[in-house]
Amino acid sequence: MLIALGTRNQRPADLTVAEVMRSPVVTCGPTDDVALALSTMRDRKIRRLRVVDHVPYDEVMTAFKGICDHHQLMTQQAAQAWGTAKVEARPGVGHAL
Repeated sequence: MLIALGTRNQRPADLTVAEVMRSPVVTCGPTDDVALALSTMRDRKIRRLRVVDHVPYDEVMTAFKGICDHHQLMTQQAAQAWGTAKVEARPGVGHAL
């Protein structure tokens, strides 16, 4: 992500993760063979491979909603502290879950 940010003439605050991430996200599981992980990294030309355990979809969505709610609360509190009248939600962030 840092390399992607460095190649753009924009401030990180003006970008979303979706604009700089590699898609699709490439992962492996904790019980996957190391040779398979290495070949995946070579084939996809990536230096890091996220190791993820299976997590049920509803748990992921609950956690994501909590993150979004926390972000919105922090943004509102910051706006109040700085005296900003209104804070607009960013497209794609918020209560679409």
